Amino acid sequence: ELYNPGSEEIDLLGYTLTDDFEILDKWIFPEIVIPAQGYLLIFASDKNRVFVSENTYLHTNFKINREGERIYLSNPSGIIVDSTPDVYLETDISYGRDSGNPDIWYYYQNATQNTENIGPSLTGIINEQPEFSINGGLFEGTLTLEISSDSNLQIRVTLDGTPPDIQSPVYSASITIDESTVVKARLFREKYLPGPVSSQSYINV
Repeated sequence: ELYNPGSEEIDLLGYTLTDDFEILDKWIFPEIVIPAQGYLLIFASDKNRVFVSENTYLHTNFKINREGERIYLSNPSGIIVDSTPDVYLETDISYGRDSGNPDIWYYYQNATQNTENIGPSLTGIINEQPEFSINGGLFEGTLTLEISSDSNLQIRVTLDGTPPDIQSPVYSASITIDESTVVKARLFREKYLPGPVSSQSYINV
């Protein structure tokens, strides 16, 4: 999404977007204007659509790699006028400039199409998953389960099958299981998006 912070509209005809520094004109904007204080959404979908109507959007001829890829915006003279940082992306998570300081970029849990970035500003994403001392499966009697993290991040756990969130109990000691239970665990860190959920099902026979 592009934003025009100026007091005059910007004609993007001839501007380009690319994910390859060696090919700055990989995708070329059609004749389209961003009004003053206005926004323009472009999908990096590889569908290459340059006609915009009431119910359609611009689509580039390339996709963004979720593992991290820099995107360059160039003017018609081939001069790079802006670019995005090379960062890991999660589904349904947005990454953009701080509305008060455009030099700072944050992750946002809520996308804010056609308006300024708001909500909790997060500095990173946790990619690691907690590890279980015992794999799920059938068991008899009781078992003692331990959960760990190589990075010693905070672990939150649920025993009812729901994904752990910031309100879930913090793991601090081994868990004794004596009935069929679904254990889910997730890593948390202040100012970071929580990591992926680890899950094991233990069936008491």
